[in-house]
Amino acid sequence: MALTFRGMTLQRIAFLEWRKMRRRMTERKNKVTRPNFGPSFYQSLQYRRAYWSELVARHGMEDELYPENSKLSCRAIAHAADVRMPALLDGPVSASELRPLDYGEQFVIKPDWGASSRGVMVLRKQKDGSFVELISGDRLDHDEIAAEAEQRVVTSRRGSVNRLIVEESVADGDTRPMEWKIFSFHGEVGLVQQMARGAGDTEMRLYRPDGTSAGRLRKDVVINQDLPEPGNLSELLDIARRVSLEINSGFVRVDLFERINGEIIFGELSLIPGGDLYFGRDWDRHLGQMWFDAEVRILEKGVPIIP
Repeated sequence: MALTFRGMTLQRIAFLEWRKMRRRMTERKNKVTRPNFGPSFYQSLQYRRAYWSELVARHGMEDELYPENSKLSCRAIAHAADVRMPALLDGPVSASELRPLDYGEQFVIKPDWGASSRGVMVLRKQKDGSFVELISGDRLDHDEIAAEAEQRVVTSRRGSVNRLIVEESVADGDTRPMEWKIFSFHGEVGLVQQMARGAGDTEMRLYRPDGTSAGRLRKDVVINQDLPEPGNLSELLDIARRVSLEINSGFVRVDLFERINGEIIFGELSLIPGGDLYFGRDWDRHLGQMWFDAEVRILEKGVPIIP
């Protein structure tokens, strides 16, 4: 005799439970998942990267669809914000038009387009008339510099060999300046990234705008909590705020140099900084909200906004 429960056999109960489970799984599978509309710095940056990649794919890098990606345009923005800059020694020029013998003892050659250390040459003149490239340590004569500059631009895929600029070096002899990369949101600062370049790995430290440590937010870089704190944080933040107000973008990274004597020098702007810039859920939402709020402030001015 078959076992029953409430008038049904166990086999019947099992079948009904299986059918109920299958229906629930089908409903769950077909259910429309509502997107999370919470602010996200990482997602906003990924959208901008995709947008810019599509522009480049359609029009190439020569068209100034993002004029703020030009270092010469960045210099004009910094000038409008009354920020000190390295002297412009030449440019825009092609690689074949470079005149290394006329640029002084130490200078920097970089592509005009894009924000990146790739494609950059830092050169120091030697007593014998040759030059040492301080990033690689290579020794070059003045005739080899043009070929090397062209090769670096081609390899880096940053900019054009026909649009190079030459600036004075901000290094103090053999000592590289401290680099500060300020995550800025149209007049407000969300995060400060310190960068120390050396012979080995590049080391970083992250700060809140109040100067306290932001901890180990980035997993893709070497974090050194012993790097010296900024000599004048308030000036760094003030410069970043002023510069960011000159560009109609909810987010821009303002890159600055700090020399040994404490002088702050403008480096460049980056609308699309590289690296894995996911700082964890809380910081991602915080910076994403700052980006969103900054875009609202720009739209309230009635001016076009950089997507």
